[in-house]
Amino acid sequence: MEAAVTVIFFSFVQSLFGMGLLVFGTPTLLLLGFEFSEILATLLPASIVISLFQLYEDKLVDGRFARQFIVWCLPALGVGLVALLKFGAAISLELALGTIMLLSVCCQVLPRYSVKTNGMIRHHLKAWFVIMGVVHGISNLGGSVLALVTNSCFREKSEIRRTIAFCYFCFACIQLIILYNFKPEIFTWSQVYLMALAGAVYVALGRRTFASLQQAAFEKLFLAFMFGYGVVLVSKAFA
Repeated sequence: MEAAVTVIFFSFVQSLFGMGLLVFGTPTLLLLGFEFSEILATLLPASIVISLFQLYEDKLVDGRFARQFIVWCLPALGVGLVALLKFGAAISLELALGTIMLLSVCCQVLPRYSVKTNGMIRHHLKAWFVIMGVVHGISNLGGSVLALVTNSCFREKSEIRRTIAFCYFCFACIQLIILYNFKPEIFTWSQVYLMALAGAVYVALGRRTFASLQQAAFEKLFLAFMFGYGVVLVSKAFA
């Protein structure tokens, strides 16, 4: 029941921003006593369903961005996740990532610093992709870095959402393949039920809400989302 409620609520968030299920679902289910591998098996299939809907509707992702993401981020993700599953090498990154998120939001709302921050991220994009992959592999929190990168590289709401959806789809596919090879026993028919729930939330509510959002409203909501993500990470670090 807890997993179903979590998937329903955060599927709506992911319908708007391209991320949300793993960002907020992971700490929520950890607090409810779920194991990390069980959380991945619960949330990743549902995340894939929403990402596929968004990619189908928002069409093509920027080719140059996608190629660099595949080459530099996905191998780093694979290495990080294998290390975590094989050696239990979990590392607490919440405080560092949360602080970076909050500082980034502050820079984005101050025009004087926004241009410099965005330029720095775009100039070192490959390095950010590697960092993103490692972070997501060992903590499932790569969305924090992805939010920074997409907000720096794109402005239009559909560009931001489809880019995040593409990256999260790739994340989830790699993670599921590796997870299945290490722990096939945690996959059950319950994941199919949760995938259906996520798809229903997107079709019934998320799609219409996103379409009705004006660009200015989306930008403010996305910054609020980043701020909330940062607060959650920092709070979790001190919990």
